[in-house]
Amino acid sequence: MMGIDRHAAELPTVNTRVDVHGRWNRWVPSRVEDVADGRLLLAAPATADFEIQPRLGDRVVVQWITGRGVAQMTGAVETVRQENALRLWNVQVVEGPVVHQRRRYVRVPATLPVAIVRTTDEGVERVDGTTVDVSEGGIQVVTAPPSEVPKGAFVSVVVEIEGHELRVPGDVLQSRPRPEGGHAIVVRFLDVKETDADRIRRFVFSLQMTSLVREPR
Repeated sequence: MMGIDRHAAELPTVNTRVDVHGRWNRWVPSRVEDVADGRLLLAAPATADFEIQPRLGDRVVVQWITGRGVAQMTGAVETVRQENALRLWNVQVVEGPVVHQRRRYVRVPATLPVAIVRTTDEGVERVDGTTVDVSEGGIQVVTAPPSEVPKGAFVSVVVEIEGHELRVPGDVLQSRPRPEGGHAIVVRFLDVKETDADRIRRFVFSLQMTSLVREPR
């Protein structure tokens, strides 16, 4: 994949937050409960609105954030068991792990509602729009007419990622009218809080890794 280098990696440690992808065709969060003999013991991946009933032998892709990038491995579900209130999957490593290390900020297509907020002499101005793409370093947004944010303006980008509303400071690098109306606006992120940066990074890499999972081997 463009912008990504692959290197050998170590298995995640106990209590690492991971995301799991399989035949259900979406990333679902989980946590590592144990690591031994080329196997991961995972808390059964689930969300409030989605529970997975795996088949033994199901192939899954597990990914997690490291200091070098996103690590990923392919595994097979060997057993599923209940331990007190916790449902556990035992996953045998089949391929990897490798770390997908970014060479530079990579933009990924994404459609999210977003607001660009700035302070003017007249007060606080809010312009609503929709993202075109997102990267760790910034965001591209389209707005409806007659909304406009001038180039060079300092703004806050308000967007929901991973169920959290982020308010990320930035400056407008580009603001150009679109032939169909409205404006295309590119915002560079500035001084992003660590927790917000982590959420943006996970979001971007999840979209990248979803594309990677769908690529033929």
